[in-house]
Amino acid sequence: MSLRAYEWAWKQSVSPTKKLVLLELCDHHNEERGDNDVWPKQDTIAKRTGFTSRAVNSALKALELEGLIERRPRYLNGKRTSDVITILIDRNEVVSAATQTSNPGPSSPAVPEEDSGSNQKEIPEATGTTFTVIGKDQPARLNQPVVFFPEYWEPHRPDLDAWNYAARTIVEISIQLGTAIDWDSPGIQNLWPVVEWLKRLGDQTVTSSLIKVGARAVKSNTKIRSWKYFEAEISKAGA
Repeated sequence: MSLRAYEWAWKQSVSPTKKLVLLELCDHHNEERGDNDVWPKQDTIAKRTGFTSRAVNSALKALELEGLIERRPRYLNGKRTSDVITILIDRNEVVSAATQTSNPGPSSPAVPEEDSGSNQKEIPEATGTTFTVIGKDQPARLNQPVVFFPEYWEPHRPDLDAWNYAARTIVEISIQLGTAIDWDSPGIQNLWPVVEWLKRLGDQTVTSSLIKVGARAVKSNTKIRSWKYFEAEISKAGA
């Protein structure tokens, strides 16, 4: 969650439906990661906002047409998954600042935008294979830990696409998995077991199984340091 993103979303002149969807996107925004990308599923947005999936889809299309977001499709094993959505905070802040400067109003001087300083995104030089870190920071809610996984980008590498999808899937359910997970342990940072489970069983089966085991671990005060801990539940779900 990013206070800057929230404040920006509240300032946008859009309908109540689009405003709530935009605020929901901003709730997934992690300013510390250095970009404005989020990737919640439309079903997740619908559940949290109380809108139908159709209403969410229409709102996202409208927000994109109005220049507030951009969407990029993602695919896993030839099937489309949740889009990567870029919240166009920086672009719209620049437009807002220019408007205030050129139209300061008759009764008050224009107020300059605050210097973004270290919030500016640095774009690395292309090196063939790129590496970023994705995560979801929820310090303001339930003192949840910061969850990070590496994400790799290289053309024509379906194995890396599958890894990236697994990373985003786990980050998305990290709150539901609870505090029992030792996110920094090597056995958890190695996502290849999750990659294989997702390929074999699909999102719904895998995520529900992981959340179920995580809830039991929280109740028993067990610390999970490897995805092997989930294998029995995954095998039962896939039987």
